[in-house]
Amino acid sequence: METVFVARQVARKLRATEDSIDAALNQTAELLQDVLKAPVDAGVSPTVADETQVKVMAALKALSEARTAVVEAHEQAYRAGRRIGITRMGLDASGPSLHAEERVAMEDDRKVG
Repeated sequence: METVFVARQVARKLRATEDSIDAALNQTAELLQDVLKAPVDAGVSPTVADETQVKVMAALKALSEARTAVVEAHEQAYRAGRRIGITRMGLDASGPSLHAEERVAMEDDRKVG
């Protein structure tokens, strides 16, 4: 199988994983809002939901750490690709998440090269 094809496949899966974690983060943040609001809406003491709130907040933290780890894995995969001659250009839009400065630098490189 062609090396660039394999790299693209990995980059797409990494991006999909990042997107899935982002969706889970959003959903969990909404859950936390509901957990905080539920006792008030039910007319009971807010302390009823304390344990649930702590667990949901722990889930948010874990998801955030997972997101960071996957983004770092994505960058490491990119570096591994560079070592074997694959550039972000070869990966097209499914490459690693790029900061605006990196995108501009890449566009400048494309114009020069």
